[in-house]
Amino acid sequence: MLAVIYLMTMTIAWLALVQHCLPSAPSLVKLAGGLLVGIVFTAWITYAVAFGLHSATDESLLVGIFAALAVHGVVIGLLGRGLVASRIRITPFELVFIALSLALSFWLMDNRLLVAYDAPGDPLLVSAETWGDTALHTALSRSFAEGTNYPTEYPFFANESIRYHFGYDFFAGALQKGGLSVALSFNLPGALGFTAMMALLFSVGRMLFATAG
Repeated sequence: MLAVIYLMTMTIAWLALVQHCLPSAPSLVKLAGGLLVGIVFTAWITYAVAFGLHSATDESLLVGIFAALAVHGVVIGLLGRGLVASRIRITPFELVFIALSLALSFWLMDNRLLVAYDAPGDPLLVSAETWGDTALHTALSRSFAEGTNYPTEYPFFANESIRYHFGYDFFAGALQKGGLSVALSFNLPGALGFTAMMALLFSVGRMLFATAG
């Protein structure tokens, strides 16, 4: 599946870059930093290409995805040798922490946005606490996945330029274009990103505690 390759190469490429720039950083910081940096840079690379080519082709988003894959390949080719096990070591305690963080993250995301497969038509369900905001983000992601939205506007309001962050919504739209469902396109990077933030917080706290001790 294209979306899976997109995510995997993104993580490897930007992890290689973080490893190259911060070789002495803790392994959890490298892993989390590679994922978070990867989402930001990959989304903007894809968007820049899709925006630049939207007037030339109806598949500009797909071209943008392949352009990002090409960038990932170049980064991996140049810096991939630094990704050796001896430089990225994860202790058993850290593995347990990551596993628990992932479980919590996926539980949170799945309770916010999910597909009701037991209901007719497999409707998309949104939690009561986030339904208004999620409706906007879902519509925006679909505007990218199913058509063109360049220059980017709100799907709900005609001829209104966007005044709110849309990078994550575009990234979800790209994942949908790559084959993921609406729910998974939001929940998968959301859970991975939340886990990365917890890993960074844990690593910073451990470094501060070690310094104080």
